[in-house]
Order: sequence, then structure tokens, then C-alpha cells
Amino acid sequence: MKRIIFPLFLLFCCIRPALADVPPETAQKLLETVTPSLVAVQVTWEYEYGKFEYVGPGIVVSDDGLVMMTLAVVSPTIPDAQLKDFKIIVPRADKDDEELDAIFCGRDERAGLAYVRAKDSRAWQPVKFEDVPLATGERVMSVGMLPKNAGYKTYFQSGLISTKLRGEVPTFLVTSGALSAVGSPVFNMDGKAVGFVGGQSGRPYLLHTQGGRSFGGRRGGRGAAA
Repeated sequence: MKRIIFPLFLLFCCIRPALADVPPETAQKLLETVTPSLVAVQVTWEYEYGKFEYVGPGIVVSDDGLVMMTLAVVSPTIPDAQLKDFKIIVPRADKDDEELDAIFCGRDERAGLAYVRAKDSRAWQPVKFEDVPLATGERVMSVGMLPKNAGYKTYFQSGLISTKLRGEVPTFLVTSGALSAVGSPVFNMDGKAVGFVGGQSGRPYLLHTQGGRSFGGRRGGRGAAA
């Protein structure tokens, strides 16, 4: 794919010893601000054993409906030709969720990201990522999305930067708390979007699965939330 240029993305690896404190009003404001930018991305994988439908988290990153998601949702081990019927699900608290047709825009394997775009235009509220330096001991916050059986409800978590890890893409270890699920945006205490959760221990990265066989052998054996 043609590389899509955004401000620097930072990957976060998370473990969860103790909770980090954030003022309730700060957490609530961030949750309300970010929730309209979080969507779910539904994909149908048609392969030799049948069909497998699954849903992963996505972040709206542009006004024209471009959605960023973790590469794990559309693993490079799956041929593009087997990925069908992309849809962007916009959760609604007071009515049925909206399902919008989308097109697959490709993968950025270096950054561990993939992209889809809504086919039809509408008003979006994108997250604008910024290239902001992070320091050890700095508190960061994240907003994630719960699985389908929890209504795709958004939730808040926070932690502290523990160290910067080695790698081509800047990666930080976050401890003394917890960040939201893989694929969630991460913010500093000024509310600036500084990265996304790129990996975690013991948490699934999918929001829903249906049909077909388990694809652990093709997808690295990671679990899925039903």
C-alpha cells in the first residue's frame, strides 16, 4: 500500500501491577471526547474451512473516514483476496449500532497498523496524533472499547511510562496501572494523542468472533473475546 503519513505513532506494551491515579474529571472528559472516534471494524475471512467473521477495534484518524487498527486484525499471513465485506461499526447507546460499508486500504507492517475507509462520506470526529516526547515516570491515559457482548462500551485506564524499549518504531513499556485493549489510543495528561496500545499480556485483541474454525494456527494463537 502507499504509506499513509501521520504524526509519529508510539507503541505501548502494558502490564498491570497497581493503579495510577487520574482526577475523575480528567478521566471523564477524555472518555467523552474520545468515544465518538472509536469504532469497531468487522471483517469476513473466507478460507479453505469456510467463513469466519470477526470484529476488532478501530480509531478514526481523518475527516474522510479513514480508520486505523492494529495489524493483528488483518494479519499479513491472510491473503488480501480472502478478506471480504469490511464494515465499520459505529456503536450507539440509544439505538441499534450503525454498520457502514468500508474498503480495505492496506497494511503498514513496519508500524504494525492496518487501515480501512468508509465508502460513504459523513461527519467524523478523528483523533489527531502528535509527535510529543515522553519521559520515564510520565502518566499516560487510554480509552478502549469493550467486546460486542458488552455493547462496545468505551472505558478509561491509565498507567506510567516505565522505560523506552529498543526498536525501529518508538516503543514504551507502561506499568503501575494498565492501559486499555490493544489498538486503543493513548494520551498524555494534556489530552494529546501520543500513541496507541500495540501489545499487552493476557488480553484478547478481538471484540467478537463468529463461525468457522479457530484460527490460532494462522494468527499466532491469540485468543478472541466472544
